[in-house]
Amino acid sequence: MLTTEFYHFWQNKLFFNLSYEDMNPLMFLVSFAFKYLLIFLVQELLGIICSRREKLVFLIYYIVLYLLYLFIPGGFYNRYLTILLPVCSFAIELYLSLKIYFNRNQMKRYGMLIYWGTVLAITGLIIDCYYINGSIYLNLSLSLLLSLSIYLMILSMVAVMQAADVHRDYAVASASLMKAREQISIQTEYYDALHEQMDEVRAIRHDVRHFVGVIKRLSEENRYDELKQFISDYVEKIDPAPLPVYCENIVANSILGYYSLCLKKRDILFRCTCQIPAKLPIDDIDLCIILGNGLENAMEACEKQEDYLTRYVAVEARNINDQLLIKITNTYNGTVKQRGDRLLSTKRSSSHGMGLQNINKVVETAGGMVKIDYNTKTFTLMVALPSIFENKENGG
Repeated sequence: MLTTEFYHFWQNKLFFNLSYEDMNPLMFLVSFAFKYLLIFLVQELLGIICSRREKLVFLIYYIVLYLLYLFIPGGFYNRYLTILLPVCSFAIELYLSLKIYFNRNQMKRYGMLIYWGTVLAITGLIIDCYYINGSIYLNLSLSLLLSLSIYLMILSMVAVMQAADVHRDYAVASASLMKAREQISIQTEYYDALHEQMDEVRAIRHDVRHFVGVIKRLSEENRYDELKQFISDYVEKIDPAPLPVYCENIVANSILGYYSLCLKKRDILFRCTCQIPAKLPIDDIDLCIILGNGLENAMEACEKQEDYLTRYVAVEARNINDQLLIKITNTYNGTVKQRGDRLLSTKRSSSHGMGLQNINKVVETAGGMVKIDYNTKTFTLMVALPSIFENKENGG
């Protein structure tokens, strides 16, 4: 099933100078082998799975066809099977076309493009087959070469697009992994601060016996002024600032607690009024991206502000009409960089503006909405995740 022109061109180099008729069995064998391999091509590129039984049936089918071609007398073949046998060889193409059509909803991305490219290649193969057998007298000898060339171009395009998809998926996975590590780092630092407070409490409990002994001795000796001073000094010493609990959600609380400590170290006022439930239908990573990037941007904006006395970051989160609304407001120096509709960070980094982009992607995936509002003094990020509790119930 190769064109005569193709054979004559490669006769000395590829076919050992054998005659065209002597090469027919080999050409049939190669054609049947390629047809059978089409099953695996469809599985790999289109995602349409063929069962082991289907593969075995077609393997036996093509073995039988090939044996018929080998052992049927030449005269009988030329009289009755010249057209019939090649037509029967296209059974797998017809079967796979129907299978692809009925399972098109399960097809991989770009699968339809590969499908129509395959149809084009098969059409060229059919034309070539009939041309060789003398059923078509027009000069269509290059139809197979042309259709296969276009098909290979389509496969190359799909391979490039799939490689781009893999690269994009890898970038998303890398970003998620980086965010997960950042979340772990945040929680670790927050828990370290909590552990330090627990150590302070243990130390205080250990010193209580000595504390009571001093109070008892001073009171027995009527040294009340010294007693008052001692109690005042001791209370000031043992009064560590408690780590606040902002909401029921562990991930959100650790992120809010972490940034409250960071803002306190930078002398930036932090206000938080959050009612985030313990369980949400969105992933912890997504919640970390929204709160982490929003608070990180707010803190960086406050650090660039020259007026230290007015710096603050305020966070509000509550459920209204089955929507989780998150609002982060911060003061800033009044400078906003934009590229079209996209806001950019003032950081000199290749990742500038990526925080807001990541927030937009996460919220868009959840079917939510992001709104940004700012004036010369304050910058506000608002996030709405619609029907969040309804989705949770539906998700089981």
